[in-house]
Amino acid sequence: MPCCNVAHWRMRAVTLGITFLLTGSINNCADVFNSVRLNIPSFPRNGQVIEGSIYDDPNDVEWLISWMGLGSLFGIVPFAMLYQRFGARYVLFISGITCSVVTALLPSFLETNYFVSAVLRFIQGITFAADFGVIGYVASQWSSMSGLGMSLAILSGFIALRDVVQQPINYFMAKSDWAWNIYVMAILAFTFSIIWVIVYRDMPIDSPWISEDEILRINEGKSLSHVEGKMAVPIRKAFNDWRMWGLWAAAFIDTFTAFFWMLYAPDFFEKLGFDLKQRATLVMSLGVSFLAAKFITGFLSDHARCVSQLVRVRVSAFFCFLGPALASFMIPLTTHYTAYVMLLIFVCLTGTNVGGFYKACLLMYRQYSYFVVGTLQVFKTLSLILSPVLKSLVASDGALAQYHVVSFGFGVALLIGLALLLASASDEKRYWVEDEDEKPIKEKHPITP
Repeated sequence: MPCCNVAHWRMRAVTLGITFLLTGSINNCADVFNSVRLNIPSFPRNGQVIEGSIYDDPNDVEWLISWMGLGSLFGIVPFAMLYQRFGARYVLFISGITCSVVTALLPSFLETNYFVSAVLRFIQGITFAADFGVIGYVASQWSSMSGLGMSLAILSGFIALRDVVQQPINYFMAKSDWAWNIYVMAILAFTFSIIWVIVYRDMPIDSPWISEDEILRINEGKSLSHVEGKMAVPIRKAFNDWRMWGLWAAAFIDTFTAFFWMLYAPDFFEKLGFDLKQRATLVMSLGVSFLAAKFITGFLSDHARCVSQLVRVRVSAFFCFLGPALASFMIPLTTHYTAYVMLLIFVCLTGTNVGGFYKACLLMYRQYSYFVVGTLQVFKTLSLILSPVLKSLVASDGALAQYHVVSFGFGVALLIGLALLLASASDEKRYWVEDEDEKPIKEKHPITP
């Protein structure tokens, strides 16, 4: 059967697509403040407080960034429990609606009431935490075992929408009312929340638009407990699993290094001598290359059937860690456009992580992958909090030489991450993952991802 047969993946594509758009919109709502804060007239400039502003300390604005990060940390455990008890459909819907309303209220208070602004940013962070667990949850239920790569590419790519969507909007609205940047993100989150709750179902079999053939293909090779959505995680067994800790450690190194560059790429490009328009274009290109690498890796990871799943995971690991490590070592030796090219290679190859630790998590932990993958997403929050700390300690002046030190350190860390992933990854279910001897779907034919 040709792999392009739409009937084989129609509802999977719709479900993964709307999940990508909603999680990306929630992420943009939580992050848009970071993009527009330099355009708000009453905010401190270069350490100088604006007369008449409610911000009497330049650090007040930085705290508004931290409040979002703290809120997301606060929301991690509650959302994991909510997904386990109620599923993802209404939990993510309520989170998206709440995030859109809170985001729409934010411009009214940013220049008039610091306390309310901080509370709204904290709530934004809580709703952002809903993005974390939904990737593993949706991929586990809606992807076939041979189609995990592309599913993860779509679901985990939402973080790149920050560069792909926000940068063009911020550039074209730079001379207009800054509040409209925020309103646009709120409208998108509200719209996609409505579409999500209409289209999405926690179990494929509950969808009124799915075909029987597509259900068979999604469930083929899965255990009965996996298909029935038995999601209660045996926490003690999970935390005693050394391979899980190895995957988490490798994933944190990958996430932190990539997030730091995505966060501070505009400042780095400014130090390289690029103007505003050039910086907007270059930052957007990082996000586009990141997404492209994810989709290409996802496709190849699913279709390179001449080698085992473990070989595919390990090849992706080399691209994800060794490639960026070499680019990190080269950045201090380059200038201007060549430095940009090295950073582009770094960010692009980071996108191949969907075939590495992401895929290993779903292969090893199956129906519990929402918990394991959800923890990987927590690293984005930790990166949001720790990246400014690293910059203040090592690159406080934002000088090129300081960025070069950071880049070299990232290269060393990525080599350590590669060793951890190679030691921890497997294509076999872990010993504590609940299973049934009888498969719900007989393996009658190869699956078309």
